[in-house]
Amino acid sequence: MFDFQRALTSERVYQDLVKRVALVKLKLGSGNGTHYYHNARLQLWHENPPADALVTDAASGMTGVSKAARAKLVLQCSRLMIYFGGSFLTCFLTDDITLKRDGHELMLVPTKYKGSLMKSPKTVKAVIRGNENSKGGFRLDKEKISPDDEYKFEEYSYIHINFKDTEYLNKFQKLWNEMMAARRAKRKEISSLKEQLQAAARAPLAVS
Repeated sequence: MFDFQRALTSERVYQDLVKRVALVKLKLGSGNGTHYYHNARLQLWHENPPADALVTDAASGMTGVSKAARAKLVLQCSRLMIYFGGSFLTCFLTDDITLKRDGHELMLVPTKYKGSLMKSPKTVKAVIRGNENSKGGFRLDKEKISPDDEYKFEEYSYIHINFKDTEYLNKFQKLWNEMMAARRAKRKEISSLKEQLQAAARAPLAVS
């Protein structure tokens, strides 16, 4: 099943926790109550596009560069999937979300940027797909949920995940932190590469 998913969405499941979560608690930013889900299933996904995937100028943020260079300029995404029976919640792993720990519970809360020009988010952006009458799933035309869709996501004050034991909490937290560290390193690499390409484009042509 995971191989089919990878072929369909170009996303790989790096962690799949079944029957390891006691409770998921969601608090909507609008104040419309708190929602509780028991025995949810957790997964962490990461984009893994094929080597020959088409990367547009818009996706890479650069024009007039080779296909190979464009591919290096795209920040691949990681995201959290939480399944509640026939529906699921998903959110992208970004610096706007901070993962905190309290005993057997992990909490996804908005990041508070200190001493930075960046504006701190007030909520966690996530979306739920599917319901009791219509199950969430994959689109066969490969149109998947994108970071560009985040502006349409719901806003949550927090997402709390209560684990049944610390072993799997530790595994989840470790992989989350590793994915975030890899994302930050890749973002720096992309920024440096863009500067190099821009400098090369501005450099005068050599005269023989």
